[in-house]
Amino acid sequence: MTKPIRDFSFGEHAVTFDRHIKDSIPGYANLVSRILRDSRRFVQPHTTVYDLGCSSGRTLAKISRVNSSSRNGVRYIGIDCEPGFEPLWRKRRASGLRFETGDARVLPLENASLIIGQFIVQFIPPMDKRALLRRIHDSLVEGGAFMIAEKTLAETPRLQDAVTFSYYDYKLERGFTAEQILVKERQLRGQMTCMSEAELRGALREAGFTEMERIWGEAPFAAFLALK
Repeated sequence: MTKPIRDFSFGEHAVTFDRHIKDSIPGYANLVSRILRDSRRFVQPHTTVYDLGCSSGRTLAKISRVNSSSRNGVRYIGIDCEPGFEPLWRKRRASGLRFETGDARVLPLENASLIIGQFIVQFIPPMDKRALLRRIHDSLVEGGAFMIAEKTLAETPRLQDAVTFSYYDYKLERGFTAEQILVKERQLRGQMTCMSEAELRGALREAGFTEMERIWGEAPFAAFLALK
């Protein structure tokens, strides 16, 4: 009998998540550095900064540290659907950050000057992706920014094949076993539905963003800065 395949749960990796994501995404530290640098430009006083899919809350805490002394009255809110991260939020709440366990598709988003979405839209069902992007756009104040990072599809099958196996080689070099790579791929099947960079740009435009720029990337991952 075939053994049932469980969906992948990031909550099960909560304690070691920060290490897990650095080992899983090439150049991840550079992405976080870029987010921190750009946050200094876009965080506005008396607005809200949201980190959607905040996981451990580490990136949100860093954004708060680099902005709190010069941007008054800013609320920093992290949202994640995995309750397994809640124990990691306790020490960060002590520094004034707020965290909520819930779904970004339904929780209130308002008066935002900066919204971070690291690898979350790829886990939203296709029928809901564009509605979420529209909600994000509409919740931003004038001049607000959305920084989105996603795993993306290549534009052709041959490119996809090259990118996929290069990525597998990277994960093997980072200490993952072939079995771990395969099991995760099977667990993510149906949970993760990616877009190509062109499709992601189109979805952002449909949501109302008229200005966007690719700010980071190492295949199969890319990040965009989209402005309202």
